[in-house]
Amino acid sequence: MEGTSNFQRGGGILLHPTSLPGPFGIGDLGPSARKFIDFLAESGLTYWQVLPLGPVMDELSPYQSTSAMAGNPYLISPELLMEDGLVSEDRIRKIPDFPERRVDIASVLSWKPQLLKDAWKNFEQGVSSLDQEFERFCEHHSEWLEDFVLFSSLREVTGKKGGRNGMRVGKNESLLLFPKHGSNMLIKFGITV
Repeated sequence: MEGTSNFQRGGGILLHPTSLPGPFGIGDLGPSARKFIDFLAESGLTYWQVLPLGPVMDELSPYQSTSAMAGNPYLISPELLMEDGLVSEDRIRKIPDFPERRVDIASVLSWKPQLLKDAWKNFEQGVSSLDQEFERFCEHHSEWLEDFVLFSSLREVTGKKGGRNGMRVGKNESLLLFPKHGSNMLIKFGITV
């Protein structure tokens, strides 16, 4: 029939990954997400729509992000960090008593950032073989990555909030404001303080 499209109908579900069940207090993009995708396929569904996946601000809304390009670190899977050799199985076992069927954001906010810092420290010490992959990622995303790392580090160190009433300084001014004990993550990205 003339004028018809090749569009095929399909069903799906809207579910943010943070709502997936799991042992770490919040859903992530690890094994539980893969299991959910398998469930969708077995159910005859073809689409999984998610809310924005960027890093969230203090309000924790996916619609208030500090970046349109970066990912939300709370979506990083502890199991995948373990598979990559960035955290030990013992470290993964040392988790709070999270409920498995609901998000426990207060406990997640105190536990997961430290896990991610431990993984970063292990990466810096050469514990895993991801150096080349990391360098490729940094090079591929260089258009936005350095500014995002600088902004995030300044936010963390100064305790300032981004957004309408947040930091409004240029890059060179930001570097001058950054304390000398600043994030070693900046150094890894080639930003000297």
